Amino acid sequence: MRLSIFPVKTLVGNDLVDLELPQAQAKFRDKRYVERVLTSSEIQTLAQAQKPHQMLCTFWAAKESCFKVLQKLDPNTVFSPRLLEVQGSPESSSSSVLHFQDRQLFVSWTWGEGWVHCLATMSLSYSPLFRVETFDSHQFSESEAVRNLGKKLFQELGWTEVQFRRVIRQDSRPLWPQAYLGSNLIPVDVSFSHDGRFVASALAW
Repeated sequence: MRLSIFPVKTLVGNDLVDLELPQAQAKFRDKRYVERVLTSSEIQTLAQAQKPHQMLCTFWAAKESCFKVLQKLDPNTVFSPRLLEVQGSPESSSSSVLHFQDRQLFVSWTWGEGWVHCLATMSLSYSPLFRVETFDSHQFSESEAVRNLGKKLFQELGWTEVQFRRVIRQDSRPLWPQAYLGSNLIPVDVSFSHDGRFVASALAW
């Protein structure tokens, strides 16, 4: 049962990986991990990569961002990364098409200073607003920092005093965040991500 009330074309998922975390740099050497998350075609692409750890992290973030969109379409969707395949090489392109069952998703990625960020949508021509920032872990938790960034983006759109509440599944499991002004749902889809030193927020409407 779909829980998101927003139009399919405006749904957004985003994911972020801190490329300098030790676990991020080492995973491409873990054959069992690679075979668990990549398709055979992606493994061949990874083997030819100039920066294999960066490519593996890009593959992962692309799949995770797509899963966040798919979950909004069906909250019972199970994340199985091998069922989502990135077409082509992230080193030669900045976007790809991914398929899951009868659905087609579009994902784009950006590499920054020590991070990779991916955005997933259901429409090729759609460009959500997003931002990646560092945060002070001594001052804020990851959850606080990513919400603060989300509020900042909403303020740029003219929305102030925004609060975030998670969609709750029937089994009481919290899912993705939604934005509210008081008791009123704001008609803007939201996606949060954080990893290591960074937080990322994406908005779509």
